[in-house]
Amino acid sequence: MPTETRNQEEKREALTEYVRMYYEHQYDRMAKLEEQRLTITNVVITLSIVAFTFGFSNIQTLTAIVGIGLPFVMVVSNVFAIIYVVRSADFIRTHQKRAKRILELYAQELFELDKSNQWPHRLLARWKIQVLIHGLLILAALFPAVVYLFTVIK
Repeated sequence: MPTETRNQEEKREALTEYVRMYYEHQYDRMAKLEEQRLTITNVVITLSIVAFTFGFSNIQTLTAIVGIGLPFVMVVSNVFAIIYVVRSADFIRTHQKRAKRILELYAQELFELDKSNQWPHRLLARWKIQVLIHGLLILAALFPAVVYLFTVIK
């Protein structure tokens, strides 16, 4: 009889360890996705600033490459960053739901505690702020292209 009790206790401990590992794994995956998202945002912002600084230093003498090519590259890189940010938010949400589900199934008290302390709303979540920043950079990149097109049309 003591062997059965010990086996049940070992199984319960193994299950607890598995649940903890799975929960932590979901949050580790979310952290890596957020780090990658931030890295892409930082790289694109840096490249955009460098492009503005050196490419558009003299707006009166824009060439086709600087007036159209550079803004095109900036727009494409920012669109890529927006797509990545939005897509990674979907993956993060999936991992978050998995983590909450594992709490709901195996740690009901923690699940109730987690549910009771939710963030009030996500009107301007981190990923949405990143999308707005990239959108503003797209608009800023279009300004030199518009100026160049007006000088060419004249």
